[in-house]
Amino acid sequence: MITSAGRFGKVRQGGYVTFPVAAGAVIRGGFMVATDADGFAVEASADDTLIVWGRAADSVDNTGGSDGAREISVELSCGQKDFLFVNGSSSVGGDDVGKDCYVVDSQTVSMTSTDTCVAGTVMGIAGATGVWIRFKH
Repeated sequence: MITSAGRFGKVRQGGYVTFPVAAGAVIRGGFMVATDADGFAVEASADDTLIVWGRAADSVDNTGGSDGAREISVELSCGQKDFLFVNGSSSVGGDDVGKDCYVVDSQTVSMTSTDTCVAGTVMGIAGATGVWIRFKH
């Protein structure tokens, strides 16, 4: 039954989310983090099955650990924060602002979409070597 009074449910603070880390994964602080098909965190890579979430808030080494033995905190864009990553060989240019860019590796983005996943939206260019991106989540 619907209540006629106000309802103030529990709220989680935005900006960060915690994921269980995949077996054997090493995630370095400041690098892009994605989840695999089973929902476990890995460093982002050129894999079209991954979902990129944000930037690792710290480093986690789950070498020798099983799926979920460790957790990682991931910093999200929340529609407000942009993060600087390396501009790849398929260079992101000024005319790409507002378009999706794609993962080359956990610290590099490009405009090539073949066999990889979306890193985020290009928000600006920082010289010849940097790209400001906003994660979708």
